[in-house]
Amino acid sequence: MAEGRGPKLAVCDPQRSLTYSELLEASARVGSVLSPFGVQPENRIALVLFDSVEFPILFWGAVRVGIVPVLLNTRLMADQYRFMLEDSRARVVVVSPLLLPVIEEAARSLNSVRAILVAGPGPTALPNFNELLAAAAPAPAARTSPDEVAYWLYSSGTTGYPKGVMHVHSTPRYISQFCGQGRIGLRETDVTFSAAKLYFAYGLSNSLSSAHEGKSTIFSGQ
Repeated sequence: MAEGRGPKLAVCDPQRSLTYSELLEASARVGSVLSPFGVQPENRIALVLFDSVEFPILFWGAVRVGIVPVLLNTRLMADQYRFMLEDSRARVVVVSPLLLPVIEEAARSLNSVRAILVAGPGPTALPNFNELLAAAAPAPAARTSPDEVAYWLYSSGTTGYPKGVMHVHSTPRYISQFCGQGRIGLRETDVTFSAAKLYFAYGLSNSLSSAHEGKSTIFSGQ
């Protein structure tokens, strides 16, 4: 913001767009949305989301307050989700509406999952993330260190069960510097569309982590 990029387009999907200022303001309220569900710093939440503006809001918002987002593939079966929810001990799952049935099946009788939030419109009695976010106040940022765990990505599972790979708070900056700037050559004037989904390491890197250059990113919404 200090460099004057606040009004610049940060992310957009087929329904919504956010400037850098709007993304920062929305992300600052994520901690206040999660705390009533008993989510505290160093706890984990699972994101089962299509590539939409809710993804960066939740990802950066959780990391900002020291909560660890666990990014899950949107094309799995209920038993695969159940394994990852048990393995990560995620306290809250935030899910796109179309994926809600499989997540409800996966989370059934799991004591570790305290709540499922729906990120988007849909006929459900479950808490709606967007409505909660609109009513929330900003939360103070956590005091974290570069080597603390910031987020999880699961491996593909080709050699057995998928493994939760932990990434630390300094990882996005190094990805931005060496991948975004050094290898891909991203600059502030660029607009990117990533074919790799955000739950993949490469999609996350070139779409979100490399946003430090002030570029704009287009999401498919799926």
